[in-house]
Amino acid sequence: MKKLTLIIALFILGSSAVFAQDGSSKNNAFKANPLGLIVGLGKVNYERKFSESTSAQLGVSYFSFNNSGDSFSGLGLVPEFRFYVNKNAMDGFYVAPFMKYNNFTVKDGDSGFKGALNIYRAGAKAGMQWLMGKNENFIIDLAFGGKYSDFNLNVKEGDGDSFESEDLFEGFSPELHFAIGFAF
Repeated sequence: MKKLTLIIALFILGSSAVFAQDGSSKNNAFKANPLGLIVGLGKVNYERKFSESTSAQLGVSYFSFNNSGDSFSGLGLVPEFRFYVNKNAMDGFYVAPFMKYNNFTVKDGDSGFKGALNIYRAGAKAGMQWLMGKNENFIIDLAFGGKYSDFNLNVKEGDGDSFESEDLFEGFSPELHFAIGFAF
C-alpha cells in the first residue's frame, strides 16, 4: 500500500512540474465509477491535462467479493495516456492506450485453497468525455475498447488445480469505462 501511495503522489507531482499548462481553466479532474459499487468495485481516477490535445489518467481500484467462505479481493492500478482528437483536452472524443495491474487474494472455502493472483492487461479504448454545468466542472466519461490479459497464480495453500482461472483472466476481452466526476 505504501508503494501504491508513493506512485500516485509521484504521478501527480511529476505531471504538475514537467508539463507547462496552456492557460485552459480545467487542468485536473477526479472521477469515480458509481456503478461499480453494485458488484463490489470501488474505483477512482485522477486525470491531468498536459497540452491542448493530451492528458494522462491514473486509476486506483479495490474489488471485494465474499460468498460462503469463498473470497476474491484486491487492488488495481491503471495508468493511461489520452489523445483528444478535437484538440480540446478534458472535453471531447479521445483514444487512450492503457495498462492494468491487479493483485488479488483468492480463497476457496471448500477446498482450502489460498493464493495470490496477479493479472496484467494492456489495451486501448475510444471514448467521449463531457465537461458540463454552468462552470463546466461536472464530468461524464464514457468509453469502450479491448484488452489482452495474462496472469500468474502463486499458490499459498491447497491445490492450485481447484482454481480455474484461464477462461476468466487470459486472452482478449472488451473494455468498458464509465465515470462521473469534478474538474478544476
